[in-house]
Amino acid sequence: MDSGVDKSGITRAFRAGHRNGPRLLRRLFRSGHNLSTGIGGFPLPAEFRSLCDKAFESAQRALSLDGADYEAHVAIAWPYLYRKEYDQAKKHLGRAIKLNPNNADTLANATLIFAFLGEPEEGIKCGESALQLNPRPPTGI
Repeated sequence: MDSGVDKSGITRAFRAGHRNGPRLLRRLFRSGHNLSTGIGGFPLPAEFRSLCDKAFESAQRALSLDGADYEAHVAIAWPYLYRKEYDQAKKHLGRAIKLNPNNADTLANATLIFAFLGEPEEGIKCGESALQLNPRPPTGI
């Protein structure tokens, strides 16, 4: 059954946002662009917040159609993190790992999310597992 939700697009959007984030933020700082509060007080561009909101809605829809979709759980963990709903981010990340504990991409995402959540030891464990599963990850991860 085709749900009409492009879940792989959600994941790609978040990866692209993180890979290009520092460069975009430097450009935005220099331009005096309208910035809003982000993680840990770091500003995020309003356009990124808008993308995050759209991704959140898509991930919610994907989960309403299939609550066992581990990629949708990872995808929704990021906007929860940006919204400072840390318990929800951790809950969905944990669910994604439980559903597919041998997925290197999920574990790579968990590495960053746990770091932002202030749980670096857990992040390191996930990162080490991700590298064992995929010793040559794409450069963006």
